[in-house]
Amino acid sequence: MKVSRMIWGVVLLTTMLLTAGCASIDDSPGDPNLSKQGILIVAGEGFNPRYDDPKDIKASSTWFITSQKVAEALYADLDKRHVKTQLFINSNSNLDSQTLVAQLIAQNKRDGLIRVKIVHVKNATENTINLILAYSSLQYGRNNQGETVTLGKGMEQSYTLLGKNFEGSQTPLTAFTSDFTSRLKKAGYI
Repeated sequence: MKVSRMIWGVVLLTTMLLTAGCASIDDSPGDPNLSKQGILIVAGEGFNPRYDDPKDIKASSTWFITSQKVAEALYADLDKRHVKTQLFINSNSNLDSQTLVAQLIAQNKRDGLIRVKIVHVKNATENTINLILAYSSLQYGRNNQGETVTLGKGMEQSYTLLGKNFEGSQTPLTAFTSDFTSRLKKAGYI
């Protein structure tokens, strides 16, 4: 009898926490006057740690898949807000990420760029895997050589995927993307 009550108590508490957590996420549509040309999301090779040791090939694959899933979740979150978005997952490890972004931006004008990066910080005091979501507006101009594009204002948010005592490891990736798109909206970027 006590176990049954305890289980129902846990279920009730979990339901209340999930309801409160979801209620605090701003999922209203973005401003229709912003992001008219859309946002480019890039992830994959060139944005993740690359391990040269053959024993670590699984880790490299894991970070590639993780960044892909995060980018897909961002795409879905922005789509719910009616923000025109293009997603590109780079699977070519020989292509530099800056070259890739330049090529994609040259193909189509966009209002902004989101880079999905995974960073492994390992030193004497820390061994952490972080997810970094970075938004930059794109500023177009002209000079004597032709049309130019530069990164403008933006924001960057870091989330711990795996840290000391495994913090972050139980957090769904969609929690990070929902938080980031809410921050973009509050900052006026979408």
